[in-house]
Amino acid sequence: LTVTTSNGGLLVTNGVQTVGSLTFGTEGTPYSPKLGFDKGSRLDVTGDVTAGSLNAPQLHLFETRGVTNNVINGLSTLGTYTLVTASAASFHALQYMAEAFTFPYKPEGVEYLCYVVVEDNRAKLKVSVTTAGGAAVADGTTLVLPSTTDNPLAPTAEQLAAASVILANPQPCDTGSGTVNLGALGGFAAGGRLVAGSGATRVSDLSFVQSVDDLVLTTGSLVYDGPSASIPGFTVQGNANYRSAVLNVANPDATLSISAVDDVYGAFTKMGEGTLHFGGTGYFLWRRDHRDFNSTYEAGVAPNGDGPTYGFRAFNVNEGAVTIGTVGDPTDAPTVDVPYELSVGSRSHQAGQGVQTAGSLTLNNGILAATNTLMIGYYSGNPSDQPDAHLYPTVTVNGGEAYLGQLRLGHGASKQTDSPSYIQHGGRTPSRARSTSATRPCTRRASTAPRSSWTAAPSPAATTSTPATPTKRWART
Repeated sequence: LTVTTSNGGLLVTNGVQTVGSLTFGTEGTPYSPKLGFDKGSRLDVTGDVTAGSLNAPQLHLFETRGVTNNVINGLSTLGTYTLVTASAASFHALQYMAEAFTFPYKPEGVEYLCYVVVEDNRAKLKVSVTTAGGAAVADGTTLVLPSTTDNPLAPTAEQLAAASVILANPQPCDTGSGTVNLGALGGFAAGGRLVAGSGATRVSDLSFVQSVDDLVLTTGSLVYDGPSASIPGFTVQGNANYRSAVLNVANPDATLSISAVDDVYGAFTKMGEGTLHFGGTGYFLWRRDHRDFNSTYEAGVAPNGDGPTYGFRAFNVNEGAVTIGTVGDPTDAPTVDVPYELSVGSRSHQAGQGVQTAGSLTLNNGILAATNTLMIGYYSGNPSDQPDAHLYPTVTVNGGEAYLGQLRLGHGASKQTDSPSYIQHGGRTPSRARSTSATRPCTRRASTAPRSSWTAAPSPAATTSTPATPTKRWART
């Protein structure tokens, strides 16, 4: 069963209905398909649910629905309702749908909280109808924490000990999602799963993360304010209603090291003054691309922590540092592959906050493949936001190999106060073009295919990894 275009919809009525599979939305152009349920009805999918690009799809929940007089009343009876069941592998697709849903028939005085649990090896899309906005909901071993901007939440130790899954703001609240303060997550068992939804989710200890599935970043900000730590990695599941997932490493002295990532849906934005380190010898693929860089659009992370809806690309370093590998260490030489556009300090003024930021990216070992475009300081440094600020977004190559499709430094506003730079101390950048402003194409030396198909020229016989002065410095003048 496929539900795709904005005019398309599926109404589930008369109890439990069964289909073999469900495709909701399509890849590419985002649509707003509709899914409707009469009270007490459910859709059982024996196989998998897949979700394409979605822009404000509608979830219609009916208390009563007049056939002859066309009187429609939204679901108002308090309680928790299971709407869709599917294979356990459908968890991410259903959660992505839950984040994106809007509710055109929601009555005044009630809140709908849409979320996904896994029970008996089945993923289940549920909705909790409540009048108490910001109240925690315990559904078996799943703890749902919906906060609002005026009601931050902090779970109790008893709630954490009883939970194996935490869903923090799994869906935006009508009045705007707030902050869920998880602290050190005392009592939360290793191998539990945290899904950081809209708004901000603050955590100071990530030792529970045993695999990339244990930490899921969606449409808001995961704010890690603890010390330096190493975790296996995380899953990126942004892009619902055009939002980028955000990781904020808040402590300027902290480095969060990861060795894997699963980019399921959407783009990724690095915020915070700390450092995110890609380590090991793994393969990091960032395969999604969004959204408009037009200077007239408001960009950046919202004050409540919601991810940006404009002004971002597939992978964005908007604050602090991202480092790749360690010079001279063959065990710390990963591949970071961004087939779409990689942005460093571009369109980095933060929405509604009057603040601009500038990030840095450093390749020390391994491979950086920005085979479409690497943009540095693009549409950034607008003097109307911070007339006294001067930003220095920078990409530095100390070792390894950087494959670039195009290199863009600066450009976008008539007056800019940033100084973007591409600096090479060691390693190699096989693409030889240089850019002093706007866009000049570099030679394509890599495809968007997996790394096994990339061809590189032989390395020099000897390369000094950190000379006193750069061997190359490309900067906007």
